[in-house]
Amino acid sequence: SNAEPSYPIQLAALPGGGYAAVYNDTRDDQRGLWFAESADGVVWTETPVDIASNTGRSASMALDPWGRPVVAYGACNDANSVACDPQRDGVRLARWDGRSWSLTAVDGGGSSEAAEGATVALAIDSEGMPWVAFSRDRYDGATDTTLSELRVVRGR
Repeated sequence: SNAEPSYPIQLAALPGGGYAAVYNDTRDDQRGLWFAESADGVVWTETPVDIASNTGRSASMALDPWGRPVVAYGACNDANSVACDPQRDGVRLARWDGRSWSLTAVDGGGSSEAAEGATVALAIDSEGMPWVAFSRDRYDGATDTTLSELRVVRGR
C-alpha cells in the first residue's frame, strides 16, 4: 500500500480470521478516514470511509456483535483543525453493513469556538449499540486557557 497514515492506527482481529485497520490518511491533498482489511496481514484492501473533509482524527474502532467494524472519529472541515464548522463538523460514527459504510453525526461542535473529536473512544454494548466518549475543547480568551469536558453519547 502507498498509505501514509497519521494519527493512531486502530487494528482489530476479525472473528472469521484476518484483520481490519482504520486510520487517517492524506491522498491528493485530501485528508480522510480509511479502512483496510487483510486475510494475512500482508496484502491489504483499502476503502475510503469518509473523505468529505478533514476526517478520521483520533479514530476508534470496535466490532459489533456480528463482527462488523464500527468507527467513531472526529471531523473538522479546517485542514488545521482550528476553525471547525459546528454545522458540518464534530464527532461521527461509521458502521459497515457488509456492503457499504453508513455515516451519522454523534454530536456537533455547538459553537465555532468548540472543537470536538480530538480524543475519541468507542465501545459496543451487548445489544450492538455504540457508546462514544470524546473531548470537547473550547478556548477561553478571557483566561487564555483551553477548557475540556468529557462527553459520553449513545450512537445509533
